[in-house]
Amino acid sequence: MEDGRILDITDNASERDLRKIMVGRKNWLFFGGEQGRKVNPYLMTIVNICKEVGGHPLLYLRDVMRQMEFEGNYG
Repeated sequence: MEDGRILDITDNASERDLRKIMVGRKNWLFFGGEQGRKVNPYLMTIVNICKEVGGHPLLYLRDVMRQMEFEGNYG
């Protein structure tokens, strides 16, 4: 309580991020069928990390897909 380096001791930021997932859960229920439900958590993690570090998720994913196509890595 006396440490001045701790600016925010609430969990508001994590609750806001979790709310995005909870609100969208029903929308993503049929995200590409069974395979989509398996891939969706990974995709959401990548998108949220990009946003957190100030990147552009679409540009990042586009670059990754191009590299996979170039290298022939399809899974």
